[in-house]
Amino acid sequence: MTTVVEPPTARPSGEPARPGIGTETTISVEHLWKVFGPAEDRLGRGRSDAPDPAAVDAAVQKHGGTIAVNDVSFEVKPGEVFVVMGLSGSGKSTLVRTLIRLIEPTAGEIEIDGRDVSGASQEELRELRRHT
Repeated sequence: MTTVVEPPTARPSGEPARPGIGTETTISVEHLWKVFGPAEDRLGRGRSDAPDPAAVDAAVQKHGGTIAVNDVSFEVKPGEVFVVMGLSGSGKSTLVRTLIRLIEPTAGEIEIDGRDVSGASQEELRELRRHT
């Protein structure tokens, strides 16, 4: 027996909207990198173009640092369930924190619900974190 659960399409009148319930939020991430340490400054933090993986490795070897998120790209469409899983220390929390810029990404593009998170102001980020 297969059970299909449909997302809610309407709320009873007077019921407040709940973020994430019945909304059309899409997450799109392209070539996301997070490097901690001196190598990050050599790579130019906040760039939207993907750095060459060999250049990242060379910068980390020469200047020191750790690659926490390594060229991650994915898309989550409305209604999909997306799971981030891995071993302890593999970068799961760092990945999620970079999505809402609690940790600034070294490189890459992040878009949530059609909004460019990579270039969002602090006020826009607060709004995004509270309501999206």
